[in-house]
Amino acid sequence: MVHDDIVQSIVGAVFRLDDVRDTVTEGQAEFDEAVAVLRQSVDEARRVIWELRPPALEGLGLPAALRSLAERVGQGQAAVTVSIDEIAGLSDVVTTGLYRIAREALLNALHHASARQIAITLVDAKETEQATARLLVEDDGVGFDCARRQTDEGHYGTVMMEEQAMLIGATMAIDTGPGRGTRVEVVVPVTG
Repeated sequence: MVHDDIVQSIVGAVFRLDDVRDTVTEGQAEFDEAVAVLRQSVDEARRVIWELRPPALEGLGLPAALRSLAERVGQGQAAVTVSIDEIAGLSDVVTTGLYRIAREALLNALHHASARQIAITLVDAKETEQATARLLVEDDGVGFDCARRQTDEGHYGTVMMEEQAMLIGATMAIDTGPGRGTRVEVVVPVTG
């Protein structure tokens, strides 16, 4: 892939600069600073590439990637259960969007809601005559005031999930309130 080639080129440049570091007689501090900037660029490029399509989806597909995510999260403070169907006809864009929404909902449940139980469900559903996929992420956490959370500075999780849903042509609903947990539901048409 093109983005892999770019990162490899920058990493190659860093290695070459490391090889000649001892030959620099003047401007050593500037040289080291330039190498540090290149290293930061590599880290940022890897983060951006990961955001384009999370690596877990490449090798595993959506159901296995969601199970893996639940397993990693479940090793911490919350028990995570999964009920995930294989759904044919989901494009790469849709699977990426659903994965990102599920990941954000899980992280919100852990970091902000202090959830002890989290459930992820992905089912092949049917809305009217249209085949759909339905993603649910439910937790028993402290919940929140949805209107207030979206305007709190530094809390962009719900906004990000809504943007992802919009990008993949899905509808999203968040059912929550202080003291009663949170339910994130995403419904997206299946085209295949």
